[in-house]
Amino acid sequence: MIQMIPTEISRTPVNAAQSVLVGKLRAYCHANNLRRHPKREMIVETLQSLAQGATADHLWELIYQRGPKISFAGLYYSLNWLIAAGFVEKQGQGKQMTVYRARL
Repeated sequence: MIQMIPTEISRTPVNAAQSVLVGKLRAYCHANNLRRHPKREMIVETLQSLAQGATADHLWELIYQRGPKISFAGLYYSLNWLIAAGFVEKQGQGKQMTVYRARL
């Protein structure tokens, strides 16, 4: 099944081959006895489909358009969790805009 993610950066479809990172996230959660969070999976899926990454604001808009509701606080919490677990990288801080990218 192919899903299209609406975005200005990329219109790359998310398919089984691209969701390898989601599979790794699920395996990580299973191995560490952690609960799966569909919103975290959606964040990883969305970031993986974007060639150039996204700011938190842009990422929130893309996820919000797809349906599941997530607050900014929930998004930042999930991003920080995904960074600590090694699935997402954060680039640019301070006076620069922070961009988040999936770690492949």
